[in-house]
Amino acid sequence: MRLSNFLGAIALSTSTFVVGAASAATYDISWIGDDDYTMTGQLIFDDALLGSGIIDETQITDLTIDVMYMGASVGTRSYLTDGAGIYDSTFNLNFDTITGEFLTGGLSDSSTGQLWFTGPGGSTCETFGFASGASSQAVCVDGDFVASSNTLLRDSILTTTFVAAVPLPAGGLLLLSALGGAAGLRRKRKA
Repeated sequence: MRLSNFLGAIALSTSTFVVGAASAATYDISWIGDDDYTMTGQLIFDDALLGSGIIDETQITDLTIDVMYMGASVGTRSYLTDGAGIYDSTFNLNFDTITGEFLTGGLSDSSTGQLWFTGPGGSTCETFGFASGASSQAVCVDGDFVASSNTLLRDSILTTTFVAAVPLPAGGLLLLSALGGAAGLRRKRKA
């Protein structure tokens, strides 16, 4: 097979892959607790789920949290890279793709609660976690529930901001451009 035919075949298959690639909906997360504890993060899921209603932890691509004390990060945790760890069976996430909000107000292990990287009620964690239950929300740091971060539920205590729906993988377009450039250089050398 000639190099130009080979490059053309790769470019065609790459462009087909990129055109058919899924996109990711990304939401920034912000939470303010008591005693100078805060949390930021990102929730990512397939953008085909936008507007579909409530999704749970089985439908996300990633959830990353960064727990902070007095504005300084004390640690992060990512569902994609770290997994739920020993709390896989208790991990609970409920997000409304229509309103762009996490469901809160119920028990942390219910369909209207949140339990991220922690044991029941947010009482323990491997590294860092978060729990939103029927009466309060709090973080877990270095394996321990931080009682002083406990804050009563109030409007928008766990807020999200839609960032973007971006094609996955983004590297496909870069590969296509590089292959096109290589084919162009080959033609130029022949001339």
